[in-house]
Amino acid sequence: MKILLGDKDKNTLQRWLKSRAVGPKQKLRVKIILMTAEGRPTEELMSLLNVSNPTLNLWRK
Repeated sequence: MKILLGDKDKNTLQRWLKSRAVGPKQKLRVKIILMTAEGRPTEELMSLLNVSNPTLNLWRK
């Protein structure tokens, strides 16, 4: 799956990762989006983030 992010969107998501106002579920989603946009394979994301394939697909939608 491909996700294309502009610089503005990427910067916003990276700020959210550092924010205390963003909860853990939202941070997981941000990580999935950013790592998918980097072109990382599904298997790598599953391993690094300790999530299942259905979870990845849910958050990528």
